[in-house]
Amino acid sequence: MSDKAIRIKDQSLVQARQAQIVEAARRVFREKGFHPATVREIGDAAGMTQGTLYNYARSKDDLLFLVLDELVREYQEAVEAAIARETDPKKRVRATARAFTEVVAQRQDDILLLYQEVHSLERGLRRKLLARTHEFFEDVGRIVEQAVAEGVILTPNAYFATQVLTFLPAMLALRRWDIRNYCQTKDVIEWIVDFVMRGLDDRTVARRASPRRVRSRATKVARGRGAS
Repeated sequence: MSDKAIRIKDQSLVQARQAQIVEAARRVFREKGFHPATVREIGDAAGMTQGTLYNYARSKDDLLFLVLDELVREYQEAVEAAIARETDPKKRVRATARAFTEVVAQRQDDILLLYQEVHSLERGLRRKLLARTHEFFEDVGRIVEQAVAEGVILTPNAYFATQVLTFLPAMLALRRWDIRNYCQTKDVIEWIVDFVMRGLDDRTVARRASPRRVRSRATKVARGRGAS
């Protein structure tokens, strides 16, 4: 994000223009791909001159970061809103799985862009984005850990359970070329949520794991050793 944007006093205007730019960049990246797309094309799609656009983004990397950062923020906020309505720890886990999967279903093109092009970001922006995705991973990890601690789910490894919960929904985007020929998205959302919840309540596996093992893995999430 350019320092010039920070100096613009009307923050509502800044937010509105950022949203306009993000939507334009999403559209151009979806139609042309990240690498062939140009800043000029994104400016044209946003209805802005390049000079105006450069107040908000210095480069195409900045534009990609804005798109991906907005995506991560959306599923963070979706999960926060979903769990705010639930007090039961197990229902909070289900609400998390559903909210995240629904955002992935709605933003399949952007999820695909995230997995394909995050490596294209310059190092500083890439680290910033990965930090945000890891923050989401930690948030989900705490939700899973609480449910394990209260005995309402019996997964033997809260860290690995969090990995599955935060990656499995991505199949909607990463394998959509095949899934869409056989399944409706609304059904896949239900199946993913049910699959995750059954896996988190595997009593046969849980009996083979000690409570200490669960806590040691869950602690890794809190310490930031996991990955999104």
